Amino acid sequence: MIEYKTFADWKVSGVMKLKNKYGYRVTLIMPDGCEKVRQKGGFHKMCDAQKARDLAVVQLHNNSYVVDDRYTVRDFFTMWLNEVMKQKIKGSTYYTYTYILKNHIYPLIGSIRLTGLNRGHVLHVYKTVGEKSESVAKLSRVILVTGLRYAKHVRLISVDPAKDVLIPKSVYKPVPYHEQRIDTQKTLTEDQLRLLIEKSKGTKIYLFILFAGLMGIRKSEIIGLKYSDVDFSNKTLHVQRQLGVDLSKENIAPKTKCKQEIELKTRSSNRVIDIPDMVFNAIMEERQIYEKNRRRRQVSFQDLDYICCSSYGSPRSASYCYPYFKKLLMEANLPNIRFHDLRHTYATLLMKQDFSVKAISNSLGHAKTIISVDVYGDKQEIIADCAEEMQSFINEVFHQETLNEYDDIFYHEFLEGNLKVRDRYIKSLIAPTWS
Repeated sequence: MIEYKTFADWKVSGVMKLKNKYGYRVTLIMPDGCEKVRQKGGFHKMCDAQKARDLAVVQLHNNSYVVDDRYTVRDFFTMWLNEVMKQKIKGSTYYTYTYILKNHIYPLIGSIRLTGLNRGHVLHVYKTVGEKSESVAKLSRVILVTGLRYAKHVRLISVDPAKDVLIPKSVYKPVPYHEQRIDTQKTLTEDQLRLLIEKSKGTKIYLFILFAGLMGIRKSEIIGLKYSDVDFSNKTLHVQRQLGVDLSKENIAPKTKCKQEIELKTRSSNRVIDIPDMVFNAIMEERQIYEKNRRRRQVSFQDLDYICCSSYGSPRSASYCYPYFKKLLMEANLPNIRFHDLRHTYATLLMKQDFSVKAISNSLGHAKTIISVDVYGDKQEIIADCAEEMQSFINEVFHQETLNEYDDIFYHEFLEGNLKVRDRYIKSLIAPTWS
């Protein structure tokens, strides 16, 4: 167990003979009055022991003295991940960190004493891991920077060797802060999205496709949607949970480890969004199937209210739609995109129509408005890519005639960022139907 060890006072002995070598003793006086002695020896020369003693005195004065130097890098990061971070991060992040530590960081520096870790070791990790994967190198840096900062906080190291050490430019070319462009080859065009929806009708992931492609909802959020989240009068959907791994729970029923209700990704992810008519009709049809299964299986049916569930009412896992989605793409001869790229497609469609970035951000559940621009790319670049091709799709999916209700001044105010005008316009415009 990693404990924050503090002391009220201290004493340092002079250099002395210890087992035919030189050393010194540090006595830490704890707040309760008890004393803990730390003996430092093994110096061949008295002058070396004297330098180490003087350094210890300085560290004791400036509150950076290492109170426990027994840990290796492997020992510390294993305890840090399981005792400090496990309760703070999501299950998927925990397993990602575990994998990177076990397969990339430990083989390189795991056996090194934590107090002996230096900037060269950290840079070696970044270079070696970066040769295999840029993304893994970035995650390795997150782990080392965060973990070693905590190690310094609890006085397990006196100097943070990861501070200000960057991933070498030979590994990757850094991009400006919060700037990340979308690969337009990984979003679907008008015809492709229409074809995917048509092909998915009657399949087990039809609602998954609609929720992601026409509403931009994350996969983990889709499987957490309940009928109680639907306002059937106003045709709105309240996204307020997601399903995943809850690391705080120990006794979990079989086959439900990845289906625990957990908090959303960010506070902004909790949102209410309008439901397109096509999606609303699909929800109503799915509700009829739900009620039929509940009547048919009164004993075994789990009445948990999930929209995307099995015929027994149990929720789906995040990986459920993967084989069906890949099969649909292959059969329809569509690009081999990720399911998450349907969310990118949704955002791109809105951006091509000059929708308010703030409105798109709210719909996607992003924490900051700028993220919509950063993640989903340069709007002008996307428009130049295939603007004409997208126009007919937008005309079909969105009520373009709504714009005719407003004059040119109103429309220009919307584009220039008048918030009240923009919000009214978005509310009236985002009411998709499928011709």
